[in-house]
Amino acid sequence: MKKEKKQRRGETPKPYRGHQSYVNYLGRFVGVFEDVINKQRTSEREFKKLFPSSYRLFKSEIKNYVGHSTSGTLDEVLKREMVSLAYNGSNCLIYELCRHIRNSYCHLLLEIDEDEDKLRVIDKSRGKTTSKGSLSKKALVDFVKTIVNEYENLFKKK
Repeated sequence: MKKEKKQRRGETPKPYRGHQSYVNYLGRFVGVFEDVINKQRTSEREFKKLFPSSYRLFKSEIKNYVGHSTSGTLDEVLKREMVSLAYNGSNCLIYELCRHIRNSYCHLLLEIDEDEDKLRVIDKSRGKTTSKGSLSKKALVDFVKTIVNEYENLFKKK
């Protein structure tokens, strides 16, 4: 009798950890993050200029559900009303969100919660959790797709 391999937390039997329908956008988002957002350590004002539609989407669909901590624990931040995703970092919520999405995807920590239709954005650095919680799958995927589309449209105008 063949012994079944025990599934570790975070593993999924699906290709691309279940992200195959939008993996193309996540991969391209990594490129945008590295080429523009991270290279310039983009402030909220700069982000708004570069990615106006993405910025509006962030403000309307995401901002109320994220919180950051510069000194406290992520669990303390998650106790705040409406906050479902907490992360460590600077005061620029939009830059930090992009950074943690990038890291979570690249390090295979981005998880799908099918029951609640959410994406868990988990990030770790040197063994310490730096992002914890989840956001609406639709809002997060739409945000990433919009950033990629706006970035690519910059080159079509030239």
